[in-house]
Amino acid sequence: MIALSRVRLFAVVALAALALSSGCSGATPPADGAGGDDGASEGEGEGDSGEGEGEGEGEGEGEASGTAVLRINEVAAAGDPLDWVELTNIGDAPASLAGLSITDDLSEPDKGALPDVVVAPGAFVVVEIDDNGVGFALGDDEEIGLFAGGALLDSVDWSAGDSPAGGSIARRTDGTGDFHTVDQDTRGASNEG
Repeated sequence: MIALSRVRLFAVVALAALALSSGCSGATPPADGAGGDDGASEGEGEGDSGEGEGEGEGEGEGEASGTAVLRINEVAAAGDPLDWVELTNIGDAPASLAGLSITDDLSEPDKGALPDVVVAPGAFVVVEIDDNGVGFALGDDEEIGLFAGGALLDSVDWSAGDSPAGGSIARRTDGTGDFHTVDQDTRGASNEG
């Protein structure tokens, strides 16, 4: 399991204030990955120009008032000093990472457990990826998947050169757009600025 100190939260809104003011300890995604349509298409693949694109399947449901929708937003496979993946919550309810996992092999969904952290709507969370933390490192021609109870929530696949040193592969519209290679990463912040 990733130590909490290995995860850096970058929130658009104050996570602690939101949790305290709503009395919510966070949303718990369903084990079956079920959920409503959030406007994102399903599946994964490569864009025509060789840019990886991966749209997720399903999303977690929030507590009574809304839906939490976690998505992979950006990946730095040549990070310095460590590789990292940025997740975002595009839903309207807080989302808990407890019980979720990430992997670089979609046939092994439980490879790297995520910490029990709550992600507010519109917020970003960065998870550093290394052999000592989540149990794997990323490569040039790779994939990463986000899972809840074995159900795929989102994934992205990229080819060599798609995630260069100092740059990343990132969604142009946070949480919903296609993935594109960017020369300068936007770790912990919107990719749209």
